[in-house]
Amino acid sequence: MKNKIYPLQILSSPTRKSIGIQVYPDCSVKVRVPKWLSQQRIDEIIEQKQGWINKKVEYFQQNQKEPPKEKEYISGESFYYLGKQYKLKIIESKSNLIERTRDAIIIHKTPKRNAKNILTKWFSDLAKEIFEERLKVNFEIFSKQHQYSFPTLKLRKMKSRWGSMSNKGNMTLNTHLIHTPIECIDYVIMHELCHLKYKNHGKRFHQLQAKFNPNYKEIKKKLETFNAEIRLL
Repeated sequence: MKNKIYPLQILSSPTRKSIGIQVYPDCSVKVRVPKWLSQQRIDEIIEQKQGWINKKVEYFQQNQKEPPKEKEYISGESFYYLGKQYKLKIIESKSNLIERTRDAIIIHKTPKRNAKNILTKWFSDLAKEIFEERLKVNFEIFSKQHQYSFPTLKLRKMKSRWGSMSNKGNMTLNTHLIHTPIECIDYVIMHELCHLKYKNHGKRFHQLQAKFNPNYKEIKKKLETFNAEIRLL
């Protein structure tokens, strides 16, 4: 199949266990691969996926809109929290605090404080609290069938991954998951817990994942809809 013209970038990582291809709304393509994978094998996989890539590029070309702008952290912008959209409202105040109503996130700030820093810390604090809680819930479910030590949880911002599990049993979650629904957070956590038993994304891994999340493919698609929003933060 003839290749369409689009920017394609190959990113290798020593910690990545499988190949992943993502097409973005700007029609750019990123191929993330394990560092040990040969260029010949990478080319073969891209060739195999060429039809799928072309369809994605064509879709975005036909539905291209004005490119979204990065968040400015000003009143009127919208932000997601646990999958729900909230309007941001900033009020100049003598003290700094943040509150959430039914449909808005309100930042009270002094003139010297930066709204982005306040909101980012608020989301990070919530992420730590909620991720720890959901890890306990999911690990209890997982450990009924598989006995492993409780993972050490780490949080950090990641550009291309929602989570990871090290060989030592350390789970890292992307703080941006706080913007997605609880079922997406649970999906990522259980996905990483399954890596305690199977390190790669082979058939047995997906069978184990399906035992805990029978509709994991649908949840994964829902999670991917937040990619564009996260890139604007």
